Amino acid sequence: MGGQFEAQEQASRLVGLLSLVSLTLMFVVLYTRYHSTKLSLLIMANIPLALVGAVVGLWLSGQPLSVAALVGFITLRVSPCATAS
Repeated sequence: MGGQFEAQEQASRLVGLLSLVSLTLMFVVLYTRYHSTKLSLLIMANIPLALVGAVVGLWLSGQPLSVAALVGFITLRVSPCATAS
């Protein structure tokens, strides 16, 4: 039991570290594209809001969380970055 807990703790730390690296790299890509810290942070702040809105929309319409919805979420995540140019 202790081995499983330690493995889970290590995996959680790795996921946290990779999340930070991913967010940093996303910021770097946005900054190199737009040359604006403010715009890059604004785009990054709007991505989670768009995903929350999509989940609420699915819930309100009574639609299940399907593979098609997940593909739509990926498209939605890319959309703010593409339209900001």
